[in-house]
Amino acid sequence: MPDTHDPTDDLIAWMLQNEQFKAVKAYLDRGRRYRARDAQMLKARWLILFEQTAALDFTDETERHDIEAELRLRKMEPPIEQALETLHAFKRRVDERNAEFFQDLAMRENAARYFERLVAEYEAGLAVREVRRIRLMVIANLARPAIFFSGSISVRRRGSFVATHL
Repeated sequence: MPDTHDPTDDLIAWMLQNEQFKAVKAYLDRGRRYRARDAQMLKARWLILFEQTAALDFTDETERHDIEAELRLRKMEPPIEQALETLHAFKRRVDERNAEFFQDLAMRENAARYFERLVAEYEAGLAVREVRRIRLMVIANLARPAIFFSGSISVRRRGSFVATHL
């Protein structure tokens, strides 16, 4: 039977554990302020803070992370199973925000392409105007008695050209 274990799963699990370790260390560095609090009170407060986060209010993130760290130090997990509906609502809000972001990003990319096209059209317009300006210069120079073209003199006399070499 082939091995279906994906080593990426191990890497992801390690990364999550590492982030949790860093959060616990940061909490300990801040003085472990929830050490004396009751676990049930911490879980209740965590649920309130998680609901705020789900409402995309990130003002108390440090407090929620500290409560998670305190619970982990006590070999407990945050009461995520009690917050499943909130978690699903949070996921919907994040998905909506992502959709808005990518829609905005697409509009920005479209605007950038439109601007690039305008710049190209403007530059092309400048090129057209430059060609027109050169044509006008040539026409104006044709009206002069002598025009220099690659080493020869062209003299305009009553609608005809006579070329003489230098």
